[in-house]
Amino acid sequence: GQHETYYYVTFAELLPMIKACWLSLWSDAAISYRETQGIAHHEVLMAVVVQEMITSYVSGITFTANPLNGDHDEIVSDATWGMGAAIVDGRVTPDHFVVNRQTRQVTQQKIANKRQMVSTTRPTEGGRMIAVPHHQQQKNCLSDKQIQEVTRWGLKAESHFGTPQDLEWAIFDNKYYMLQSRPITTLAQADDEPEEKRKLVVFKPVAENFTEPLTPLTSDVLGSSNVVLIYKGWVYQDIRAIKFLLPLKMTDEQAAEILSWELPKDFKIRVNWLMLPVSIGAWLALYLLLGISMARSRRMPDDFMEIFRDRVREVIDDPALTPAAAVIKLFSDDGLNHPIGRGVIRINGSAVLRYFLLMGVINKLLSLWLPNIGRDAGSLLCSGSFGVKSTDMGRNIFKLSVIAKQSPAVISAFEQYPPDQLLDILRNMVEAAEFVTALDEFLAEHGHRALKEFDMVSVRFEENPAPVLGMIRNYFASDSNPDEMAQHTTDLRVDLAERIQTQLTDKLFESTTHWRWKLLEYLSDRCRHFIKLRENSRFYHIMAWNAARKKILKAESALVDSGKLKVKNDIFFLHWVEVRALQDGHLNWPDVEEIIRSRRMRQVRWTKQGAPKFLNIESTRQTRVVPDDQLAGQGASPGRYEGIARVIMDPSVDANIKPGEILIAPYTDPAWTPLFLVARAAVVGVGSYLSHAGTIAREYGMPCVVDVEGCTERIRSGDRILVDGTEGIIELLPALEES
Repeated sequence: GQHETYYYVTFAELLPMIKACWLSLWSDAAISYRETQGIAHHEVLMAVVVQEMITSYVSGITFTANPLNGDHDEIVSDATWGMGAAIVDGRVTPDHFVVNRQTRQVTQQKIANKRQMVSTTRPTEGGRMIAVPHHQQQKNCLSDKQIQEVTRWGLKAESHFGTPQDLEWAIFDNKYYMLQSRPITTLAQADDEPEEKRKLVVFKPVAENFTEPLTPLTSDVLGSSNVVLIYKGWVYQDIRAIKFLLPLKMTDEQAAEILSWELPKDFKIRVNWLMLPVSIGAWLALYLLLGISMARSRRMPDDFMEIFRDRVREVIDDPALTPAAAVIKLFSDDGLNHPIGRGVIRINGSAVLRYFLLMGVINKLLSLWLPNIGRDAGSLLCSGSFGVKSTDMGRNIFKLSVIAKQSPAVISAFEQYPPDQLLDILRNMVEAAEFVTALDEFLAEHGHRALKEFDMVSVRFEENPAPVLGMIRNYFASDSNPDEMAQHTTDLRVDLAERIQTQLTDKLFESTTHWRWKLLEYLSDRCRHFIKLRENSRFYHIMAWNAARKKILKAESALVDSGKLKVKNDIFFLHWVEVRALQDGHLNWPDVEEIIRSRRMRQVRWTKQGAPKFLNIESTRQTRVVPDDQLAGQGASPGRYEGIARVIMDPSVDANIKPGEILIAPYTDPAWTPLFLVARAAVVGVGSYLSHAGTIAREYGMPCVVDVEGCTERIRSGDRILVDGTEGIIELLPALEES
């Protein structure tokens, strides 16, 4: 890697390029490398290899032993669109496949979001990296047959050389080309960061928003909050927080489980008297931090946080604020003399606390007063809130589909063009004027949202509405109406309330509503208010992350124009202090090129390794044992539903779920909401009871199970399954026999 490589070389350029290759023998990097390795400069010679250019449709790397864990029974392949340099440079997280050596079956498969590719044609002024068409970004770039082909050639190379091999290959015109095969030099790679010694746990309410390791620039912004800790790109929480708040005798593992919203098994409440004063102080501090916000937001109209939008515009327009400073200012600028609508992050925190406390009280009272009412009664009693921003987004997308269906020309455009090309087509169509106007109104309201919207890298709907257009097209085949679904949930809640009220009526004074029902009615009304506060405050505080992204993109544009950065999105792999150094002229492209490359490679490695649930905590917990034909998770919305599964990895490029199917997803955030209007149940890989998936599922009255490890691998589209959202169980059912 010390000498230059040139692509796209024409015959006329051949001799000058050979000369340039020879000259790279004396580049600063090559000279430094030889001096480090003790190689005498006068002894080296350069041979230049000239090869035919393979304009690969797909490129990749295959290891005939797993380089992460050293397992020789696993053949690992990474693949991406276009030329293979995107993988080698770490500029793209590739699709990842693990094949069992003996059975040749794919045991693991992770389809990445491949936003960029190295062009197969000679680069223009924009550079060799180009955007992957939106509809291909989350598409599997290797067919089952091609996976078997690259595996076969990998094993063939290993047999020939007699040792595990690291192969680079390309596919062009359905033909496999082996570009390189060499021994695997290492089966593990040390990270350049020391291991964090604090006792940490993956914090589910936060982790469900970060399903990939954070980039350095996102870490700068999130880390500035001092609320979470970031290790190898993953978001963790120190267990000391729960030990300060709960003066109980508990092990580190029990504290970690409580912090993950899980009640440890066989947990006995025993007071730790030594910690009691500390806990009282911690609760007082928490009350001072959130108590005023709790009091001021107790009864507010639905639009009282709209003032935050104006504050966001002011912060974006302030050039003195860095991305991290912008977020800090927006999250801390809610003093006593400011409108409460500015304090969206504190409103969010206080709403979560109150919701959980009240739900616990309601469930306890129901089990005490009406032991046969059913485990799902509390959730249903607190569901059916109108005015929730994330569900409003789904309703608005449904309304856009209704407008689109009024014009045959618009429907035809949706059918002919992929989402990333569609908007330009529609803007030039007279027949689409009404639809485009409505879409612009939607983006003005919801344009700051995105898939994985907490990550600074994520493209917002207002920047590229292709995900929204894909969801609109998905509604064309559905007769689901979100208003009718929400009303159905409300009707069920009203029926339940009438049953509870009847059973609690005082036998002596039947004409008087019993005080127990009045208490339940009040508590459930408060629960609905607080869950609405929680969801709507998230809608607004995501604007703060979008404000930080806008500042980053503005800086990136100037640096690319000046030549100090070469490729879009490279800026996210720098820390802001390095960005400032580029802006001030203290650093230039040669100074950061290798830094960016190595951090991109590290990002890919961290993504493959995943996030350990505990750090520096010994775990004795046993995985919940279920039969082989079942999967276990956490029930987030009660009920049972049997149907056909539909695995969706990214709704922006794959939203083809049919009415009545069961959504299987690796994670969800508000951008997934429209799919809940079509599905009848949901199974999600990560999450908690208060996750977005659970909240929306309860609003629509559909069963939902979250925190189901490996659900997108165990369940395939077309499988028949039973989802039990009350017990947190998914049962894999045999296929129905055709009559």
